[in-house]
Amino acid sequence: MTTPGIPTEDRRFAFGENWRRFLSVLTDERIEEATKSLREFLGGDSLVGKTFLDIGSGSGLFSLAARRMEATVTSFDYDPQSVACTQELKRRYFSDDVAWRIEQGSVLDRRYMENLGQFDVKAQVVHGQAVPIGYVALTSGYAALYTAMLLTIAVYVFSRRDFK
Repeated sequence: MTTPGIPTEDRRFAFGENWRRFLSVLTDERIEEATKSLREFLGGDSLVGKTFLDIGSGSGLFSLAARRMEATVTSFDYDPQSVACTQELKRRYFSDDVAWRIEQGSVLDRRYMENLGQFDVKAQVVHGQAVPIGYVALTSGYAALYTAMLLTIAVYVFSRRDFK
């Protein structure tokens, strides 16, 4: 059974194969660069006591970076090969670590998302997903309202000016 507006499995791009190849050339320098970029983005060196959710974990590189910064990490991806890549990184660097959980899941599964819980830091990469019609309607309405407000203000300002 398919859900309207949600791509079926055969229509999604399988990123996992790319991530598998990436893991074969992953070096400590690249891992450190990812960790450095996460530190810069978050403005700190440590995530001790923080929870980190990696949505669309792909290779698991940023999950690894967050775990190296001592966060409790939950990683998930829709693509089974991407999940396998994240599991491989965990096996290499934090093999028996209970503070790093890896799952297969979809951001389009409302029940799954609700059951994940609350997190301090969320990283999200989602490709090839249908945009829900409610989101399109909301952003379109906002754009129309914003444009109308700008035009109203412009008409008001220019109607009070003397151009002679």
